[in-house]
Amino acid sequence: MIGNNIMIICKGTALFCGIIVLGWTLYDIVMTLFILPNRKYQLASTKTKICDAIIRWGLKNIDPHLSKERINLKVSYYQHKKLMGVFYSHNCLINIYINNHQDIRQIIDTVLHEVVHYKQYCRNPKNFNCTYTKQLQEIGYDKHPMEIEARRIAVEKTNTCLEYIVRVGLVEKKKLVH
Repeated sequence: MIGNNIMIICKGTALFCGIIVLGWTLYDIVMTLFILPNRKYQLASTKTKICDAIIRWGLKNIDPHLSKERINLKVSYYQHKKLMGVFYSHNCLINIYINNHQDIRQIIDTVLHEVVHYKQYCRNPKNFNCTYTKQLQEIGYDKHPMEIEARRIAVEKTNTCLEYIVRVGLVEKKKLVH
């Protein structure tokens, strides 16, 4: 474990490194103040289908060059003590700890955050893990350029992605009861 915010799990070579992001100090503040207070949506499909749709939307809208790419998805239904999601570069897998999320906006934010890490991996697949780890050790999680980019893009795109998954019927606005 490196610091309180990052755990690197390595199995042999750098190609088999999975980077797991823990601790969301700035993320928690943004989510608590700006995103979570609006809990007016309910799921209209399975969590796996919703996460898959968010990934497909993210690939198309974060980087159109990736729109035909395929990312493996695993939705874990047990509550992880610290993780919301993780991108594993060695098998292009996004694992979402779905029951750690309080609402659909938080799910979207996490999935898009991990899609950005996939985009970063595609930019430099041979050196992604080494670059990430080196920067993490030198400057830490909060100032890590890849994490800053992932947080920024996820926050910027969450509302538009939510509009999309509502439009396609995967999520519905809750009906007000008088």
